[in-house]
Amino acid sequence: MNNCDKKIVLVVKASEVGERGLKKAIDITREEDCNKLYLLFVVDHDFFSGDGASYVKSKQQVDKGLEGIGDAILRTMEDMLEETDKSIESQRVILHGKTAEEIMNFAKNNKVDVLIIPKDQRGPIEKFITGGDITPFIDEIKKYVDKVVVVE
Repeated sequence: MNNCDKKIVLVVKASEVGERGLKKAIDITREEDCNKLYLLFVVDHDFFSGDGASYVKSKQQVDKGLEGIGDAILRTMEDMLEETDKSIESQRVILHGKTAEEIMNFAKNNKVDVLIIPKDQRGPIEKFITGGDITPFIDEIKKYVDKVVVVE
């Protein structure tokens, strides 16, 4: 594989649909004759909830916990990628803020050729960002990304 100029980005998600998203991202990376896949995770405080919230003393504690979760998800995806295709290198992209806004800003500020978004009925993107329908988000992001692939 050549080191192509295309930027192929997978929004990582810890679920079966996240695994299907990775498989699709690998297929697209191969089809494009590329050897790099960007794995994107957003540290988003809106995802933090539950009884543990009352024990958190600072935003830094929340960040640290969410970064740990993100690291575990990213490591899992990196391991799966390596098991599937050792010729594809991964590069982590970790953003902080509201998921939809951060993905949109990343797409606007970085030439993203292909964005792969795993979607399930009750995933974080759907619940916290668009109220259950990601169509408006997809329509908006298509202005900045050559190809958006939603994996269900």
